[in-house]
Amino acid sequence: MKLIDTELPVQDRAWVERELGADEKLLLVRKPVTSLWKPGYAYRMFFAFLWNGMLSVFGWVIVAHLHEPHARLPLLVFSIVLLPFVLVGIGLLISPWWERELDRRTVYVLTDKRALVLRPSTIRRRLVARGYPLTHDLIKEVREYGRGCGDIVMQQFWAHGGHCIPQGFLFVQNVRELEYAIHTHLPDAPPPKVQKPESAPSERPSLRSMLPALFILFFAARELIARMTPFSDPEVLKDSDVGRNSLAIILILALICYFCISSLIRKWRNYRK
Repeated sequence: MKLIDTELPVQDRAWVERELGADEKLLLVRKPVTSLWKPGYAYRMFFAFLWNGMLSVFGWVIVAHLHEPHARLPLLVFSIVLLPFVLVGIGLLISPWWERELDRRTVYVLTDKRALVLRPSTIRRRLVARGYPLTHDLIKEVREYGRGCGDIVMQQFWAHGGHCIPQGFLFVQNVRELEYAIHTHLPDAPPPKVQKPESAPSERPSLRSMLPALFILFFAARELIARMTPFSDPEVLKDSDVGRNSLAIILILALICYFCISSLIRKWRNYRK
């Protein structure tokens, strides 16, 4: 296969040609599906709206007290401290559009020696090439999302908070056909090694680690219900100061419950493995 036979733009062809070695043979070239909606975006958008809603409450409180002269300096300092959190919230909201632009410049290349992921970096937009040697265990997992789209995971690493980030040929069309094409060029697996009988099995995680998150979730949920009950009284809603303070506490408690539930789901999945 030659680069001139592909449908890649001239700029991407030059990038692929620059990354290929002199003795490498090009087998196939693919590009990810460019879309504003991918699996996992609903979870991200929910967190983004919750995050920005909490910041909006803080901004409402700041604006409501700007007329007080003695409070202007503390509110100015508080606003500067909140600025990085506002930028994070804006970044979460625009992340689907940003990642779509990155996907348009992403190229997946398979040669007779390795699999290449050519993708611009997230911040600097410089071109980054990540290679995976063609070994029998190259494909760690294949995920299907419907309509033929899916991921061919070649590497996984855990980020902060226990979030798993896959790497490889992500969100490609006809994922099963691409998986078969890659398998045809992988070497055979080596013979299995004889395991020693004295090797101890890996220990399962303990359910005791879930107790702190359960206790925090119980008290936060009980306090959240107690804080929301007075809002059924119309007289409470007329008091703007009480409404603002109660709404800020409700959003903070909802955020705590959200993190506790996420932690419990992650630990339960690890326990069932």
